[in-house]
Amino acid sequence: MKNAALLKVMIVFSLSCSQPQIKHSYNSFKNIPATAFKFDKYYINVDSVNHHRNRAHITFYSIATGKVLNTQTFSMICQADKKKPIYINDLERQIKAYDGKNIYIKTSANTMNCLLMPVN
Repeated sequence: MKNAALLKVMIVFSLSCSQPQIKHSYNSFKNIPATAFKFDKYYINVDSVNHHRNRAHITFYSIATGKVLNTQTFSMICQADKKKPIYINDLERQIKAYDGKNIYIKTSANTMNCLLMPVN
């Protein structure tokens, strides 16, 4: 009886270890990276961030079709308190709105008019 229980445990353990670990992605399109996050009517993927220049290369995908709508480099523009500058760090939490051109950033009460503006 002990051997049968031990055998069942070993089978369950071996099956759980042999299956590949898949990163959870809530989008159903294969072309959208798993790192993309959902915002409004878009999936947004932050492809890269240049912290020195406070810029980010971002790709927007359609939620309905999964097609690339826009891919562009954006630069942080912010009239902020110089003691507390705003940096690109977690855009999934920082994005307030996107109007098709600029990305507006959530700011604290001490900062105003922060946005990511396309770099030409």
